[in-house]
Amino acid sequence: MNEDPTLWRLTSCTFAVAVTEVARGGVTESKSIRRRCLPEASVRPVNSLLFAHADVISPLPTAHPLLAEVHERLASERLRRLDHVQISRRAHAAIIRRLPDGEPRRREVAAALEMSERTLQRRLEAERTSFQRLLEDTRRELAQQYLGQTDVSLADATYLLGFADQSSFFRACKRWFGTSPRRYRIRLIGAAGLVRSGGD
Repeated sequence: MNEDPTLWRLTSCTFAVAVTEVARGGVTESKSIRRRCLPEASVRPVNSLLFAHADVISPLPTAHPLLAEVHERLASERLRRLDHVQISRRAHAAIIRRLPDGEPRRREVAAALEMSERTLQRRLEAERTSFQRLLEDTRRELAQQYLGQTDVSLADATYLLGFADQSSFFRACKRWFGTSPRRYRIRLIGAAGLVRSGGD
């Protein structure tokens, strides 16, 4: 019978199986049983598969260079998109962690992500955003969450969002929501009450 040239030949394999036995008198003993699926396999305390070197380095008979090039290009484009999303999310998380210590600086976030400011800026620009926009969006989203929670005071929200004082928070809320933090909180709480009561 002719061998399939696309298959690698397995020359040896070993399997180490740990077995626990309970002997008479309640004494527990452990031993290792090594299984060899081929006669020429060496006995080792690990699981292993050994292939012939010639098979590993030989080209695949079914290889398609043009198709491989297309797949490589598609995979690279996909990885680049995923990598950009990952950086954006990591920068978002780094900003949140640093906000209670004050307004995060781009160089601080870049250092946390182990890259230069220029690299961070370039990769955010590739997503059609910027560090300042990401900071602004993150603060706005968090402000909406904090103002919707009555157990978070306006002073606490100011601190958690990294503002130096409540007047700065007030100006940001006017820019984001068109009203003051207190009035926006009343609006959110009122909307939540309507949803709970089932009102229009």
